[in-house]
Amino acid sequence: MEVFENMSFRKKMTMGLVAVLLFFCLIFIGCIIENVAADRVVINQVPISGTLNFWVTQGWHLQKFGDVTTYDKAFNIWFSTKQDQGESQDESIRIIFNDAGGARISGSARLVLPLDRTNLMAIHTEFHSMKVLVHELIKPTITKVVFATGPLMSSFESYAVKKNDLIRYIEDQLRWGIYKTVSQEVSKIDELSGKRKTVTLAKLIPNAEAPGGYERQEDAPFRKYGIDIRAVAVEEIVYDDTIMQQIASQQKALMDVQTSIAEAKKAKQRAIKAEEQGKANYQTAKWEQETINAKEIAEAEKAKKVAKLDMEKAFFQKKADILAGEGIATKKRLVMQADGALKQKLEAWTKVQGFYADALAKYQGNLVPQIVLGGNTKGGSTDSVKNLMDLIMIKTAKDLRVEVTPNQ
Repeated sequence: MEVFENMSFRKKMTMGLVAVLLFFCLIFIGCIIENVAADRVVINQVPISGTLNFWVTQGWHLQKFGDVTTYDKAFNIWFSTKQDQGESQDESIRIIFNDAGGARISGSARLVLPLDRTNLMAIHTEFHSMKVLVHELIKPTITKVVFATGPLMSSFESYAVKKNDLIRYIEDQLRWGIYKTVSQEVSKIDELSGKRKTVTLAKLIPNAEAPGGYERQEDAPFRKYGIDIRAVAVEEIVYDDTIMQQIASQQKALMDVQTSIAEAKKAKQRAIKAEEQGKANYQTAKWEQETINAKEIAEAEKAKKVAKLDMEKAFFQKKADILAGEGIATKKRLVMQADGALKQKLEAWTKVQGFYADALAKYQGNLVPQIVLGGNTKGGSTDSVKNLMDLIMIKTAKDLRVEVTPNQ
């Protein structure tokens, strides 16, 4: 204080002005400098001139007491029944399918704002705030696209076979615009009730030159402002009670069909297995029989060879016997030719004489009486026997061609 009192008036005034300036700077610092976060886009409108500054990079920027509007660079839009997803109230979107079945879809969409001056100028000029952008452009567009997707399928298709198509159709239309379709009435069997009915189907119109390959009835609003769709997720589809009852019945019927198909496949597999087992058994039996046949054939071949060898042996034995017999016969013939078969003749003569002698000895007639009464023993019957024997001997010798001189 003493130093301040000893200062000159001019210095006191300077220090006072500096103090007042610092005070005002502290109060209005938020209107002078703007700190831009990395995930934000800030648009600053300078007073008096109305110049717009577009800040898309993080860091400090000179605000110049301008009017600042902040937008999120990337954000999620929820349309859900859950209170912790988006607003506290139910924001799910109603959808009506081509079979007049209804449901409410819960999910989210991830969007990214453009960073170029032209698109940011269009967004800021028309909506002027993030809240208005979401409520007047983002959510209405998503609701319109979801509603337009319903006629492309039936309730049961959205529940089962076309569930992924539902998400794809929503994302594609958000990116490129609502499909242009043609209505077609067809008679078909209702997947839920099983009854035939006439329904109006919305058919897409293919066009290879159009975005996504299909005709569009209008351009996508997001594309107009350069807003990019990164992802669409459908977390839950809550069908009307009547539809859920029909879906439950259809699921049961499908499960019964699948069970029947599975049982039929099992039966077929069992039949195939039995057939294959039968083939395997047949092949086993066949080869076992082939083994037996081969063994029997081998044994028969062996027996045949043995028999052939025996025949050859017998043949050659016969030849040997014939040759041996012929040799013996020749030998005997030669011997007989050499001595006139004397030995054989003598043996035959001896045997014949023996037979005659034996016969005479046994004869009980008058030729040799058993008892002789009186008379001379040198004559009579005794001489007769001798004479008979001599005659027989001569005859035999003659038959045998042996020269014999009887005793005198």
